[in-house]
Amino acid sequence: MNNSNFFPLERNRYFYGKMLTARDFETEQRYFNNKRRLSDASLGRLLTGSEASFCEGGAVLKHEYKPGGYFVLTDLPEGEHTITVTAPGYQQEQSVITVDHSRFSALDSVSYLALNPSRRHPAADRYPSVCGSAPGFGTVYAVRAAGNLRVAEERSEAGASEIRMFQETGAPALPALFLLGSGKTSELEMFTGIRDGLCTVQNPLKYAHQRSETAQPLIRLRCGENGEFFLLLAGAFRPDVQTENYRLSFIAEKSGRVVSAQAEAAPRGCTDIGKLKFTGGK
Repeated sequence: MNNSNFFPLERNRYFYGKMLTARDFETEQRYFNNKRRLSDASLGRLLTGSEASFCEGGAVLKHEYKPGGYFVLTDLPEGEHTITVTAPGYQQEQSVITVDHSRFSALDSVSYLALNPSRRHPAADRYPSVCGSAPGFGTVYAVRAAGNLRVAEERSEAGASEIRMFQETGAPALPALFLLGSGKTSELEMFTGIRDGLCTVQNPLKYAHQRSETAQPLIRLRCGENGEFFLLLAGAFRPDVQTENYRLSFIAEKSGRVVSAQAEAAPRGCTDIGKLKFTGGK
C-alpha cells in the first residue's frame, strides 16, 4: 500500500481484555472523522455509492461507501479540508472537514448533508419548482409544509444535547434539520436521532424551550454568487386546496437571528419568485 495514511473502513471489534495499539485508536478515529451521510433534500432518499464524488483543490478523493447513505473519505491527513461534493442532478455542496487524531467524538464527527436537486434532477420534469434569489445570503432554508416535531417536556435547558419531542404525522426520518422555537429564541438545529421520544441534537441547544413549542423541518438551499437558488417542490410540499398554488416560507440567519420571507408558486412548471424580502430578527 503506497499511502501510509489509509486505514480500513471497518470499526475495531472490541472484546474484554483486548490489547489495543495506537493503530487501533487511529482506525476508530478515522472511521468517524471522515464520515459523511448524504441524502436527497427534497425526496428524502439516501444516496448510493456510485452517485457522489468528492474533490479537494481539483483532486478527486478516495472514498468508501457503507449502506445507509454513508460515505467515508479514507485518505485524508490531519488538518482542515474544504471538500466539494458532486452528484449528478444535484447542486454542488462544500463541506469543511477537520481531521484531528488527538481528540475523538463519534457523535460530533458524523456530518449530515442533504443535497438539493438542480434543474437536471431526474424528477425535475415531474414536479413544480421555484427559482429566486436572496442577495447577501449564502444559504437559505425552505420550511416543509408538514411533519413537525413538538416539545414534549415542561422545559428544556440551554446547552442540553437531548430534548424530548413528539413526532407529528409525516415527520422526516432523522437525521434532519429543523427550526426549533419561534421569535427571539428560535434556532436552527440538526436532530440526529430519536429513541423513546428523546431526540439527540448535533449541537447543544442555544435556548431553553417550553412544552408544545414547534420544530419545523427545513430544506437547506445553497445560494449562488448572486444569491440565486432553486427548489424542487416534491414530496415535502402540498398545494393550497382552494388555489392549488404553493404557499412557501423561507428562513435565513442574519447576525445570529432567524429572519423569514414568504412566497407563492404555481402548481406547474418553474415559478420565478424574484428576490426574497426577509423580515424579523430584531
